[in-house]
Amino acid sequence: MAEIFGVTLPPNAGEDSFSFLPLLKGANQPTRTQAISCAASGVPGLRVGDWKYIATQPAQLYDLATDLGETRNLATQEPGRVAEMQALLEKLIADGRSTPGEPQKNDVRVVRFPREPGAKAPKKKGS
Repeated sequence: MAEIFGVTLPPNAGEDSFSFLPLLKGANQPTRTQAISCAASGVPGLRVGDWKYIATQPAQLYDLATDLGETRNLATQEPGRVAEMQALLEKLIADGRSTPGEPQKNDVRVVRFPREPGAKAPKKKGS
């Protein structure tokens, strides 16, 4: 919305926001190259193009172009891609943002998997 209205955001705002104005103007290219997700259980994941990495032990890696139902874990066949996506996920978490700019503090404690020694599981709703 900032680009549509010609507003410049401060450096600590919009850490994960990408303009969708090109799509509104008819472009058919993605506006972002990756997206982080988090399951209700707290397990982080990363999507890059058709690939989805889930930071579990053992790691999970799916090619969504051929396996939208995530039935074939390709992590053992693609160790280089797993390592690359693990490193990118960690960088995005450490930077506190997925857009260019100064690193930002994460607004919640990020759980790493496998859990760090002594780390507590996230509280479930109602507990």
